[in-house]
Formats: sequence, C-alpha cells, structure tokens
Amino acid sequence: MIGTKLVVASLAASLAVVSCFTIARAAVDPFALIAEYDRVAAKPLWPKFDARQIPLAIYDGRSTFLFRHPHPPPEFKPDRAGASSYHGLHEAIRANTSIQLGGVTTAALKLDEERRSPRALASIVIHEAFHVHQRRHHPGWIGNEGELFLYPTERESLLALRRLETLALRRALDAASSTDRARWSAAAIEMRRLRYASLPSGSVEYERGTELNEGLARYVEGRAAEERPILSAYDYPAPAIRGRCYATGQALAILLDRMEPAWKDSLEAGSPDPLDVRLERALEKSGIDETAGRAFVGWAAVPFTERERESAMARAAVEVGRLAVARDSIRREYLSRPGNTLIVIADSEPLWPQGFDPLNVMRLSSGEVLHSRWIKLGNAGGTVEVLDRAAITEPAGRHPILEGIRKVVLSGLEVTPSGGSSPGPVKLSSGGVTLEFRNAVVERDGGSWVVRQVMKR
Repeated sequence: MIGTKLVVASLAASLAVVSCFTIARAAVDPFALIAEYDRVAAKPLWPKFDARQIPLAIYDGRSTFLFRHPHPPPEFKPDRAGASSYHGLHEAIRANTSIQLGGVTTAALKLDEERRSPRALASIVIHEAFHVHQRRHHPGWIGNEGELFLYPTERESLLALRRLETLALRRALDAASSTDRARWSAAAIEMRRLRYASLPSGSVEYERGTELNEGLARYVEGRAAEERPILSAYDYPAPAIRGRCYATGQALAILLDRMEPAWKDSLEAGSPDPLDVRLERALEKSGIDETAGRAFVGWAAVPFTERERESAMARAAVEVGRLAVARDSIRREYLSRPGNTLIVIADSEPLWPQGFDPLNVMRLSSGEVLHSRWIKLGNAGGTVEVLDRAAITEPAGRHPILEGIRKVVLSGLEVTPSGGSSPGPVKLSSGGVTLEFRNAVVERDGGSWVVRQVMKR
C-alpha cells in the first residue's frame, strides 16, 4: 500500500500546491535576510563561486527588493543600504530561480508562508545564486525540460530499478565505513546502468542534466545550511522525476566528496562528465578493503536480496497500476471546482510557452498537462498567464507543450471575461489569471465561458 499512498498523495498535492506559494506579508525582513546570506556565503561552498557578488531580487509579499544589481531597471527606486525597490511583485519574478532583469542574470526569491530559519532561507537564496553562476559559466549544466513530458513513468521495471538505486544511494550516504560506502555506491551505479540501458536517451540526458543543474544547486544549498541530504527509503513518487534529481544529484556530489576530493575543481574547469559517470570512474580506481585489509581495483557492489528486489517490483506495480486512476481523479476534482470555468481556445495559431514551472506539472491523459503553479503562453495575438493557481493545457501537436497549446482550461474562477460574440479585445485580470487578446470572441457553452482567439489574416 505504500506505493499507492505515495502516488495519490503526490498527485493530490499538485492541486493544493497554491497554498504552498501563498505570499507572506513581510514575514521576513529582506535586509536581515541579506545579512545572514552574506554570513553564510563567506564559507567556501564551490570553487570560483562567491555568492556575495551575485545580483539578488527578493519579493517579501509587498515589494520587490533589488540588491547588488549593476544598473537597476528604471521602475526600481533607490532604497536604503544601497538597495532599490519596486512596489509589488515584479513581472520578471514568478518563482525561486535565476532571471534576466535589466539585461543582467539575477537570482530571484519569492518568499512564501512557510516558517524557516534565517540560515535555511539564506541557503535557498544561495541555491538560486549558484544557478546564476551556472548560467554564466556552465550553460550546458541543464536538462531539456521538454523531455520531462515524455519520460516513461509507467514502466514498472524501470521504476523498480529506480527504487533500488535510491535505496543504495541512501545506504551509501549512511555507511559507517569507506568500504561499505563504496560498495553501496557501486550498487547504486549498477542499478542505474541497468535502468539507463532501457531508458530513452532523452530521459537519460534529462536526468543527468538536471542533476548537474538542480542537484549541484541543492548540494551547495546543503553545504550552506549544514544540513544532511534527505533520501527517502521509498524514493520519490513515479512522476516526480525532476524533484528526485535534486536529491540524487546532491547525494552523488556528497559521495564524490568522500571518494574523489578534487572532483569539483575538475568539473568547474570544464570537464563534461555527469555526476554518476564521475562516481563510477572513482569506484574503478584502486582502493583498500577495510574488512579484508587488501588492495584491489574496483569495488564490488553489495547485492540486493531477493526479498528486496521482489518488494521493489511489487511496489512499482502497485504504483503504476494506480497512476492512471489517480490522474483521472485529480482531473475530475479540478474540473468540478465551484465557480466559473473558462476555456481558452487558439484555433488559428497555437499559444506558445513563454514560461512554466517544471517542478509543478503533472502529465494527464491524451497529452493534457496540469500546471499547478504557473504557466505563461502567448502568440502574435495576445497572452494568457496563470500564476499561483492551476490550469490544464491541451497540446496543438504531438508534444504535450513544446509544439504549442491549443486549449487552456481554468476552473474555480470568481469572475468572467469581458467581450462578446463579435471579434474584439478581450481582457481578464483576477485571481492569478491575466488574459489579454487583441481579437477574440466570448461565448457561453453550457456551464463554461469560452474565449476563442481569432487571428487576423
């Protein structure tokens, strides 16, 4: 039953995710946060990375503050201690990430209601500052987010191997001796090798790129916060591919610290190997078996018991079997929310993705995708943006999102769009939904409002 509970809880949480991003009203003083950030950033976190030199944008629930930016955009006004500020949430900030602001790559933090210690918050800012370092010096450290929508989450055998890989990584991190650490690391690499042999190449590249991107940022964040990595013995739910890469990338980095101390300098110097390949290479070098007191070349993996393998396969089968049912249930629940339902249709030209949150997407049936926190779409005739609430998109082509979007469905709205049956401007700005089309019609279809974009020829 554990697999069932995990998948249902994970999918259900996608609809509740908005509450996790409700903005706190000045719960944290950005200037006090910067002081703690500078204190933590003084530690040696990564070669050639000084977080104190990175421009920062912080939204505290009322205003957006800009720190250490070489030339703030004109809408930002001078504030105290050399900072500048903008009243409200700046349009460039939609999540904790790196952004382009005034032509400068800037780390952005959007504070939420979750109560965290000053060090934890400062470490999250360092995570985002490290992304700025990555974008400047290592643009190849990233996964193709389009592959996330094609990842084969429904294959039981691959999920079972993933479960065993995570279990081995967890045991390697917890190992009391270097021998046990190396042998459990070898077991994790063996499970990954078997899994990658059957995984599409795009999915493999996505995992490795995301481990370099988000996994290393989580690793630097963990060093700043002085926190141990968290890897559940039950792994992540099947669809949580991206979230898992944060944790596995951090775990691989910590194991490399213990087996190949110079790996960070090598990676920073431009060596292109992904983290798991580096760890495998480190394991192939000569070592000393502490239990036997002998030298050898290469570490032998600890074998999983038959019971462990059977358990992983059984849990994977249960979870995959419930996945489609859970997705249908989440979809029905979303569409049945009280309030108005708005359907946006782009017939003549698809709406193209201008931004979305890859950590908060759920692939549904028939190419539909539930975006539970943010998506922005647009074409020559206008834009639609949904922030801090959910929306379902329907693709215009074979790819769920990268070939454009034909339809957007929003439920639970408290307002209705302006406009009529004759083509003309249509606008809507309320409750996290911003829609502006230069030429569209508004129709009533049963219990739904339909905005149909009409492109002039």
